[in-house]
Amino acid sequence: MLYVLLTLLVVTGATQALDEAVLHRLRPGDAWNDAQVLWSPWMSRLRPSRMYFLLAVTSVVVSLWRRSWWPSFLGLALAGVSGVVALATKVAVHRPDPHGYVTESGGAYPSGHTVALVVCLSGCLLVCWPRVRWWLWAPVLAATALLTTALLVAGAHWLTDLVGGLLLAFAVVAGYSRTALRRKAHRQPPRTGEDARPPSDTAVIDR
Repeated sequence: MLYVLLTLLVVTGATQALDEAVLHRLRPGDAWNDAQVLWSPWMSRLRPSRMYFLLAVTSVVVSLWRRSWWPSFLGLALAGVSGVVALATKVAVHRPDPHGYVTESGGAYPSGHTVALVVCLSGCLLVCWPRVRWWLWAPVLAATALLTTALLVAGAHWLTDLVGGLLLAFAVVAGYSRTALRRKAHRQPPRTGEDARPPSDTAVIDR
């Protein structure tokens, strides 16, 4: 698994030279300039709490519409599994961010912002559509590009933090896209009332 391989490279320090080169390229001398002013607000606009809230609301609305709680279970599974794996990795790797700071929830690897955004936006698509058309992924790609650029330009994460977050998110989304849980989330509710009545003899004759 690519995520495991990258994690091992990060732990051994094999990626540090690349990470530092990219950071220096985007923030020479670690100075705050117009680029940071332009891009950094996207870190707040696309923060994890908003992404998880969006997935939760979408899952509940779809559950009510389909009269089934399976869509909510799918959304919960996506958020829960990705969050637990990301948090466990953060605690295990305990990697400082480019400024040498380690948060109380763990290190910088993988990027929690990236995991939350990709999993939650992709999760909304998986919950809403049984077959996701290719063009529906465009907003996910656009939001991911905005967030990763902002995190890099602001120096909030190393490059490999973001790549690790993407790999983890892709693995979770791809895995749940083919599970029985997703099939149950798109199962049509049983018909009731007039819709549930079998066709009458007259209707059969008329046909």
